[in-house]
Amino acid sequence: MLHLIMLNDLLLSSIQLREAGENLTNIKFPYTLPSLMRVEKFRSVIKKNQSPHNNLSSQTVWIGGKENILATLNSHGQVICYDLLDDNRSVVLTETFEHAFKIFFAGENLFIVVKNENSNFLNFFLVSIEGLQTGSCSRTKIFDQLHCEIRNLRDLDSDTCMVVVEKGNKIQIWHILSNTLKQEFPFNSSIQYQYSSGCFVFWETGKSDTKLGIISLENSTMNQIIIKTTSQINACEIIKSNILLEINNCHLQIINIFTGKSHIFTHSTPLAIYKNDTCNSIFVLFKDKTFATISDNITLSNECLDSTGEIFYSNMGEYSILSDKTGKVWVAGERIEKVFDGINHEIQQIGVNTDANHIYLASREEIFVIE
Repeated sequence: MLHLIMLNDLLLSSIQLREAGENLTNIKFPYTLPSLMRVEKFRSVIKKNQSPHNNLSSQTVWIGGKENILATLNSHGQVICYDLLDDNRSVVLTETFEHAFKIFFAGENLFIVVKNENSNFLNFFLVSIEGLQTGSCSRTKIFDQLHCEIRNLRDLDSDTCMVVVEKGNKIQIWHILSNTLKQEFPFNSSIQYQYSSGCFVFWETGKSDTKLGIISLENSTMNQIIIKTTSQINACEIIKSNILLEINNCHLQIINIFTGKSHIFTHSTPLAIYKNDTCNSIFVLFKDKTFATISDNITLSNECLDSTGEIFYSNMGEYSILSDKTGKVWVAGERIEKVFDGINHEIQQIGVNTDANHIYLASREEIFVIE
């Protein structure tokens, strides 16, 4: 049984306003963590094995919440949603002949990418949060003119609600919320590219250097950067006025797009690079378990994450939320702000609900909630 989770007054008020037909555009949910800083234990548990839709042989690969809705995607391609205000209510949003590959919240909707077993093409759907709350959770198909196979799908960006696909000799960028083709670029197999934070970044390696172009989709401006390396670029991200580049077998380099000023991390090799959902910062975890936060400023912490095995990442505003498979949780800004421990279950994935100030940790049978 799903134990009742007490949501904050603002969240409950917003749901009541929605039911009354009010416009929620100007309602802002705070995602500060003072309440989490005082929490010393996991407050609630969702029993997945009580849901008639859940398959305990699957792994949770994504989990997240918005308002009173908790959404999960498992390794069998099922999308299951729970109502945090109703102990006995859960719903599966995929058919038995479908496999979902990606989900995330887009505006006031849950975005779902699925493949029908009878077709090679992907289908894209939106399910409104309001519909999930009221029980009328119908799926709205979008991108009817986009015929895309999995191999053509290049990127799904939850930050800006964009889908990037390769179609013949074109690179197309589709906007989820407006259901429109936003931009097209010519495709050249000799040029590498990446979509990041509303920018299209492309680069070409020459005999002695690599030239990068950064095009803003918002105002169509372009900046150019030249770096003195011919090594492969493994990761490329735009963060505010900086571009982050992970150079193969070399280093992590941060370059200011407008001034060209560069910062190189040389003390340790990056283990993982995580970008927060609001595009405000990047969290870099190094192989020596130290970490750095990158936005307009670059902060390297001397603290270490005492983690075991695989690291799972999410974020709540300016804070990075990390966990390992043992269930130990770190809340980190420029330093480690809080550590939760003692769950004693193997964790499969973590997620957050910024509306309710929740952190979720999914194990095989249960979802633990820090609230």
